[in-house]
Amino acid sequence: MLDHTINSTYFNPWNNVDRTKQQSLSKILSYYLNIQLYTDYKLYNNMTEDEIYKECYESIKFCNKVFLWYCNKYPEFKMIKLPSHGFIFGVVHGIISKFNFEDIKFFIEEYTNNTYRSNKFRIEYDRKRNMIKKKLKIEFGFIPSPETLNKLIEHFDLKIKPFKL
Repeated sequence: MLDHTINSTYFNPWNNVDRTKQQSLSKILSYYLNIQLYTDYKLYNNMTEDEIYKECYESIKFCNKVFLWYCNKYPEFKMIKLPSHGFIFGVVHGIISKFNFEDIKFFIEEYTNNTYRSNKFRIEYDRKRNMIKKKLKIEFGFIPSPETLNKLIEHFDLKIKPFKL
């Protein structure tokens, strides 16, 4: 069996990260594992990720405008149940960070408010996420959705049942 474990000495993007710059952690992880775990969305108004982040951070009005633009461009984002208006920044930040739709949706709807589908699901999620973290030998650097965890379970050929989606 091939060893798919990442050498943490050359892959540790969240140590000493310059917080003024966007880090596409799912894209970096995808690159090292040779598996698709990110989505390259079109950027708003040809701005860079850093420019969008900075403007959204400084202006709620701008952030709302960008969010609506992404909802029109990618209608699936209209389906995310926002716990409050303040989570719009989280969605936009997820998009410009290149996270998959499923990861963004899971983070906003379930993880941030600890409102998992059930307590049993939360326990299963934590167990599977920890098993994959042990295989990676590093932190994810982002909150993976059950869909992303299923891809990693398959990738590492772990002998555990994937999530029923």
